Amino acid sequence: MRASSTASRVPAPPGATLRVYIERYEAAPDRLELPVADVLGPVVAVARELADIEAITGRAEPSVVT
Repeated sequence: MRASSTASRVPAPPGATLRVYIERYEAAPDRLELPVADVLGPVVAVARELADIEAITGRAEPSVVT
């Protein structure tokens, strides 16, 4: 997780972008074609719980997913 803004201060100023990078190693070749959201869903759930992003930002969902 990383907060991005034009000002480099802590805490990040209002309007800063919070970037959350999620990845997972997958060794099983047959799982490589599964939908990313299905495979990473459990990892995303843990990240949401640990970071408490909704309570801090007031956002329940991301505005952009790439």
